Amino acid sequence: MMKSKQLESMLDDIDDFQNPRIELEQYSTPAYVAAKMVHTICMDGYIEKKCIVDLGCGPGILSIAAILMGADNVIALDLDENALEIAHENIRNLEMDDSCIELILCDALRAPLHDKICDVVIMNPPFGTKGNKGIDVAFLKAAMNLAKEAIYSLHKSATRNYLLQKGSDLGMKAEILGQFSYDLPATYARHTKLKKTIDVDLIRFSLR
Repeated sequence: MMKSKQLESMLDDIDDFQNPRIELEQYSTPAYVAAKMVHTICMDGYIEKKCIVDLGCGPGILSIAAILMGADNVIALDLDENALEIAHENIRNLEMDDSCIELILCDALRAPLHDKICDVVIMNPPFGTKGNKGIDVAFLKAAMNLAKEAIYSLHKSATRNYLLQKGSDLGMKAEILGQFSYDLPATYARHTKLKKTIDVDLIRFSLR
């Protein structure tokens, strides 16, 4: 199995959003966070030889990481055509087999996919802080329809108790697998600070 640092090094060269859209909360998933997240999931037994759905894939860093760690295939969904174009270029630049990652332009919350189409959903959904209150739970519910076994998702640590309770209310077992701190750069013009550090939890929602 590839080590987390080796995976991070490969992900460091992936291109990010060119013109992030504030209404979609398009923030980067840093390479070291993506690497630690996917490596942790792999150690948990839910990457290798699995069918994965990446909800709100953006430039595709989690999808690419999953394939590099041995996933059979990934279905990557996003409603931003520009983000999917960047994802396509990232896949091509890494000389990966195009057939391993299927990029689909659609609203992740209304994915035109069959129920229980994949083994696992991985995602870094919007936090619901830009007039999108509740979208994190909406992503979780959409993921429940698609995954057979588990959902692995990043959420702000400040919402930990709420998300754990919401998972239980939805009939899932929720468990914190790790916490990461990362800097959100001054992505948008209205940001006055160069960066803001946030803490996020990696939560496993078990469906079995």
